[in-house]
Amino acid sequence: MVWSLSSISTPLPNWIPSLQSVGATVGYKYDDIKDRPSFFEGILHFRPRLGRKDNSKDIYNAKNSLSIDIGPAYEVRDRRLSCITKIGSDKWNIFARFSGEGKQILQYIRASYRTNLPFQSVGAFSITPSYNFFKSEPACSITGKSGTGRTATILDLNMDDPTLSIMHALDERNTIAPEISLNSGKITYNWNVDLKSGTLQTRVDPITAIQVTWIDKCMNGKWVTDFRLPLASGNTGSLGIDIRVRRQFTF
Repeated sequence: MVWSLSSISTPLPNWIPSLQSVGATVGYKYDDIKDRPSFFEGILHFRPRLGRKDNSKDIYNAKNSLSIDIGPAYEVRDRRLSCITKIGSDKWNIFARFSGEGKQILQYIRASYRTNLPFQSVGAFSITPSYNFFKSEPACSITGKSGTGRTATILDLNMDDPTLSIMHALDERNTIAPEISLNSGKITYNWNVDLKSGTLQTRVDPITAIQVTWIDKCMNGKWVTDFRLPLASGNTGSLGIDIRVRRQFTF
């Protein structure tokens, strides 16, 4: 069970005008800790103005401004404190995850850069290298988008399972995204549907399971329902459906 709270307006406009929003999440797992929450998470979103003011005219450009996110987290059972930080703009960003214990404080770092291209076949290109210091694993994701924006190709190069995905918007509501594993050749099928009040996301792995996530937006938040149907029977020889429902509030 997860409780989430987030602001919908600037919380401290007079004292900290660059602070755009704040949020908090509390998670509870009955099989983890029965009498206490399992984890706490927070998020602070800043957008400082880096432009200058000439007399009374503000020439600040929001597209060129920095966006800074700081997210502390605490795991109750392990008494482990961590923090994520993201800084960037519309074209580039840097993400880092820090740990409050151990010798390796910086655990993960990721950078991303995006640029537009004057071609119909490839209208945008982005590259996202990353490095996991805890596992000593590098990775890199390369994405190319068509000029119309309806088709995108994603090459995910990682140590575990590199994949190649092709996303295509059939219309304004339906998007398909087959994904092929470069190691095993296994194909996973994804289908996303935009509804009037939310989204319906379907992921089909022909070997393991069918995963369906239904997000239903409502007043002051949304409902999130996850369905998982294993395609391989367990020890009892029968298939079991896993259904999870959670409520997210917005104030």
